[in-house]
Amino acid sequence: MSSSDLMVPVSFAALATMALLFSAIPDPGSPVTAANAARLKAGMTYQQVLHIVGDPAPPGFDGEDQATFCRDGSDTCSWSRCPLCDAQLFLTFDRGVLVAKRPQDL
Repeated sequence: MSSSDLMVPVSFAALATMALLFSAIPDPGSPVTAANAARLKAGMTYQQVLHIVGDPAPPGFDGEDQATFCRDGSDTCSWSRCPLCDAQLFLTFDRGVLVAKRPQDL
């Protein structure tokens, strides 16, 4: 094995590490803030919430289902300033209406 054979895995590992680190940097322009969380009130519709805090964090394994349940049904959706941030906003909807909010580290 030559040294050039090792360059590709090392380079890939370095790129993967950089991507992971950048995904934990909060977006300074994100609408997910303590001030915007305070503006959210029980009784607001899913669309009214989107107007204040934007789209929810990308859903996990359930694809679009999370946003669909929050928009039309009953579920808890999460908003975040970045994919790996600890600062998150959890909002619970019942038939598309906000019933509870739980900010975390905003």
